[in-house]
Amino acid sequence: MLPFHILWEAIVTSYKTNQTTINFAKKHKVIEDDLVSSIIQAKDDVIFEFLDLFTSLEEEFNSIYTDTDFLFRFKQDDSLTTKLKAQSETRQLYKICNDVIGFRFIIKTKSDDLLSIAEEFIKNCPNDLSCRIHDQSGGKAQNDGYKGFHVYVRNHQNNAFPIEIQFWTRTDALLNDYLHGNVYKAEERDKLIAYAVELRDWLKKLPVPPEDSEIKSYEDYLYEKAYSMTFGYEREE
Repeated sequence: MLPFHILWEAIVTSYKTNQTTINFAKKHKVIEDDLVSSIIQAKDDVIFEFLDLFTSLEEEFNSIYTDTDFLFRFKQDDSLTTKLKAQSETRQLYKICNDVIGFRFIIKTKSDDLLSIAEEFIKNCPNDLSCRIHDQSGGKAQNDGYKGFHVYVRNHQNNAFPIEIQFWTRTDALLNDYLHGNVYKAEERDKLIAYAVELRDWLKKLPVPPEDSEIKSYEDYLYEKAYSMTFGYEREE
């Protein structure tokens, strides 16, 4: 089992030492420009303070666990601004900013095993933090091809960013990253959703080598060539 306690120690440290004046429990329908600027500055403060710690975690995980890629990730300013200004429902700020700061595990395993891994991770959630699993293994309510498990962590004081921990299989990584960069941000996004769903179905049906074969699967071959940490998985989204 992965040493999740190491990540929890880093998360606890970040909450103890990097709190903001922003009330993330407050509900908003429209995010004013001043608050957008404050959120971006608070995000930059977290990155400045903890980038070395979080990247050292990356190096530790990725040097030891060959079947797992681990990544610290955060939203770029333009992507964050777009999300905040597109807000149209009255929601608490921690729900709007739930993916500004986060981590991603890409694990060489089957989708059916991801839930137990996410549950194992959440067992170590400290009492002074709120933790919950969001299951998207069956897709979103409006299916757009994306799948995975997310764990959301926040402090009870609601004076710091929530932290999102994503759990993906290699199949999820192959598709989710492609869709994020090529479909979800496209002007003709709505027309491409059916294509995204068909891609997911196609990947699900990829043949696998015989059990007694020593060759790697086509899925693993694609992943290791295109999307693994070795090939520079981008942390900014």
